[in-house]
Amino acid sequence: THLSIEDERMQILDILTTSPAHSTSFTFVTTMLVKVMGELLSQTTDQKAREELRKKHEEIFASTFSEVMIKAPLPANAKERRASQSRRKRVIAVFVKELGES
Repeated sequence: THLSIEDERMQILDILTTSPAHSTSFTFVTTMLVKVMGELLSQTTDQKAREELRKKHEEIFASTFSEVMIKAPLPANAKERRASQSRRKRVIAVFVKELGES
């Protein structure tokens, strides 16, 4: 089954409740990323350009911050490593995406 963004967020936050310090830090950093994204997008008035820029920034933020925010050993197998990196990016992406998207 495919979960909504909100359901994915709730699952991730449920997991983070086992570590209050990590949960607080994760929430703080992702909230700041959303604020930075809002500031960057406020510079663009064209709706189509704004949408393209938002998607580009979501991808960049998820890719960059997943590596520094989520620490776990990477599998040696290349296919498993790519899958692990993709899952890490998804965790960040669901917090910087707008609600209502999938």
